[in-house]
Amino acid sequence: MLAVSLLFFGISSLTRLNAQTTVLEFIGFEELKSEISNEEVWNGSNGKTQYEAPNSVKLSMDIGWDTAFGGYWKNMWAFSRKSYNTLEPSDYGKHLYASKPGKGAEENGEIYAIGSQNTYLLNPDPNQQQIVGFYISNTTFAYNSMALGDNFAKKFLAEDKDSFVLDIRSYANQTLVGETQVVLADFRSEDNSKNFILDSWQWVPMTNQMVDSIHFTLSSSDVGDFGINTPLYFALDNIEITLLNGLEKSKKQQLSIFPNPATDQINFANSANIESLTICDYHGALMDAPPALFPIDISWYPSGCYFVSAIMKDGTIATGKILKQN
Repeated sequence: MLAVSLLFFGISSLTRLNAQTTVLEFIGFEELKSEISNEEVWNGSNGKTQYEAPNSVKLSMDIGWDTAFGGYWKNMWAFSRKSYNTLEPSDYGKHLYASKPGKGAEENGEIYAIGSQNTYLLNPDPNQQQIVGFYISNTTFAYNSMALGDNFAKKFLAEDKDSFVLDIRSYANQTLVGETQVVLADFRSEDNSKNFILDSWQWVPMTNQMVDSIHFTLSSSDVGDFGINTPLYFALDNIEITLLNGLEKSKKQQLSIFPNPATDQINFANSANIESLTICDYHGALMDAPPALFPIDISWYPSGCYFVSAIMKDGTIATGKILKQN
């Protein structure tokens, strides 16, 4: 987990109660580094059947491990530290658990989740925490299959109008309350220059954040006698959670940022005590997780308000706001 908390005061889009204070947490799975070695995966073979977010966040993700035939990952979620992202013939053993970006969604992120067909996220307490969004990308396995074709699936072609789409449905009390799609590959445009297979992390905001489950379904234009031929896997990382009334749950301090407003660079009065930083825009989308080297270049940011969260060397969290001007 990327240990980051941001304080928001009176932002109506992120709060359900009047004058409510919220704390923003990012679930980046980085705490699993102690359990997942480089180029390894956590898929249930170690006896784990579920991932549960640490600290104050209540979020669970099931792992489908089947003990038949010596044991294998059957479905649901796996958690990976693999970096294989080269374009080459699809290899189930090498590419299945790898994200096409070759890393997590964070600047220095190494751990991410791999989802399969009909998987889901469970949020047991939507009245106290809400899912703001997350990052989605292709797996290397699916990307290479679509780009080159393999023994089971065809190469995606413009003349066939091929596509690979992740449908994301949000539920509250078993009622559908939101739906969005991430197009993982699209060859349907009349303009061939617009055809693509997603190879980076894409931010996906939730249209309705007060949900108790989010379901993921993959569809493809490549369908045969036995169903979809395209490998039905995707990568997910950096889930953003709003904890309502969370200010009292953790000790906070205020960052002293200068200059503020700023146009090109920002610095911090207590920079020597900062271990790491995360910067998000007003909507909570991750802008940057720069190394703790100062000053920080923000010249490329669009004008607007940004939220900064720092993990201090003593383990506490400090937050602040930047007003970026052109």
